[in-house]
Amino acid sequence: MGATDQKLLIIRPEPRASEDAAFFKGRGVDTYIAPVLAYEDVAFDMPDPEQVDALIITSARAVAVIRDFKAFKDKPLYCVGTQSAQVAKNAGFHNVRDAMGTATDLMAMISAQERRGASLLYLRGEIVSVDLSPNLVAEGFLCESRVVYSAIEQDIFDKTLRTLIKEGGITAVGFYSQRSAALFIAGVKTYGLEQAMSAIKALCISRPVIECVRVLPWADILLSQHPDGDAMRDLSLNVMGIEHE
Repeated sequence: MGATDQKLLIIRPEPRASEDAAFFKGRGVDTYIAPVLAYEDVAFDMPDPEQVDALIITSARAVAVIRDFKAFKDKPLYCVGTQSAQVAKNAGFHNVRDAMGTATDLMAMISAQERRGASLLYLRGEIVSVDLSPNLVAEGFLCESRVVYSAIEQDIFDKTLRTLIKEGGITAVGFYSQRSAALFIAGVKTYGLEQAMSAIKALCISRPVIECVRVLPWADILLSQHPDGDAMRDLSLNVMGIEHE
């Protein structure tokens, strides 16, 4: 395949995958969408708003699930990164606090801004890379968790994607979590595509993700400047040879 046939592989869950694809299309980058996870809502109950001092989320998906709970819109909402913070603002939350980093940065922000003994509500997925609750409780907070969505594993390696990879049609793939990286790697091994990774660059949102992907012989492994979606978009554009501001 020629340079013009090169694609950026997007494996994030929807709707982020399609949002990223539209962003890249507008900048002349061809993409192939194959989410390794699919979100499903989980039945849950919200506590009495009067018993909650602040909310915590580590994924924009949590915002989509709780956006209609108007009684919580004025409470502090702590977000791990800029994209989830913007989604929260767009959903009508008025007191959004952006840690602009990792789970560690988020816990540090909460520790600095909330009083000890505050009642925190952590809205999370069924599987998370870091469970904030035990750490926050150890810091002297009351922290209650609610699982508000699950992420179901998907087998993305159909004949089309396998052929695209084998023929050198993928330039790079972005990894936004350790779980998605682990699932992709498992699929690569299942279908015997390890050596084909030597033509593909791995774009990683954090150092823990880098450690996860090191098991494959990538053309290169690159770390985003910041652990958020905007920085990953910038990294992707650079790798695809697109000039941008």
